[in-house]
Amino acid sequence: MIKKKRTKFKYNLILLNESTLEEVFRIKTSKLTFSLALGIFTILSFTLLSIIIFITPLKHMLPGYADVSVREDVLIEAQRVDSLETLTQHNERQLLIIKNIIADNIKLDSITTLDSTDIEKWNNLPLAAGSNEAAFVKQYEEENAFNVDAYSDYNNSQKQTIVFIAPAIGTINQHFAPDKGLNGITILCPQNTPVLSPQNGHIILTNYHPTQGYTIAIQHSDGYVSIFRQLGEKLCNIGSEVKVGEAIAFAGSKDEKQDSQIQFELWHNGLSINPEDYIVF
Repeated sequence: MIKKKRTKFKYNLILLNESTLEEVFRIKTSKLTFSLALGIFTILSFTLLSIIIFITPLKHMLPGYADVSVREDVLIEAQRVDSLETLTQHNERQLLIIKNIIADNIKLDSITTLDSTDIEKWNNLPLAAGSNEAAFVKQYEEENAFNVDAYSDYNNSQKQTIVFIAPAIGTINQHFAPDKGLNGITILCPQNTPVLSPQNGHIILTNYHPTQGYTIAIQHSDGYVSIFRQLGEKLCNIGSEVKVGEAIAFAGSKDEKQDSQIQFELWHNGLSINPEDYIVF
């Protein structure tokens, strides 16, 4: 039996000039050589593309590639956004209460602090005192059972956590009387007396009334808000940051021959407090 010899074909790849039919390029190859060349080209192309992707920001576009640090950053930013939204809602509710108070739309008896529900909830939690704490409390109560100063000093220390200065130089002619509708004090001072910010803060309200002049409210730290009424010319705008002792307005009245009267109120966590307990006038 005669065994047929397998013929191996070779191929020529020729490039010709279309106009002159002149040979420009010629390459001789076979199926094996062509397959090897195509495989090597594919591997090199894939390798180069992979290097380009992984050393450039293009890698972040691949699904599921985000590394641990990126995920942690996203989580932290999400928590910050959530905290800012909660704080914004808290401030908006407090500002709404202040605006309603200034407009006399809310009675003092109906005002509750924003955190009253949470405070009541936590105060009602049963907390068991340890033996050392119970012994100390019993000893302290026995030693100070008839010592009034011990309790008054504690109350005074809790009363004020921030120091205020007098908002204007003048004489107090009406004192704090919330039962009579006066939630602050009135200060009698000369025309164009500078009205000062009693502490660092931000302007949260400026309102003008044709007969009562300007009303300005300042948000301070620790939940304090100071409110000024019956002002003349204002020197600040909503959102402005003010420092302690910075002038925010001038005292003024329609009758330039008479002294001006400023109404000054101090609020803490939505409740009016006596400014004379916190400021030396």
